[in-house]
Amino acid sequence: MTQIVHSIAGKTTKKVSIGTVYPATIGVLPASLSRIARKYPDIRIHIESGTTYDLIGL
Repeated sequence: MTQIVHSIAGKTTKKVSIGTVYPATIGVLPASLSRIARKYPDIRIHIESGTTYDLIGL
């Protein structure tokens, strides 16, 4: 997650899309998103939750 934020910091990107599988959705993701939102309040985050198969579009 930190690498994503670093890759867009200082650029004109205002939206980040994140694909996540269920364990991360309820585990690590909420705390990470909270930190990102505090540090980069202008970034809109879109979260797509699903299976790995769904997320990679096979």
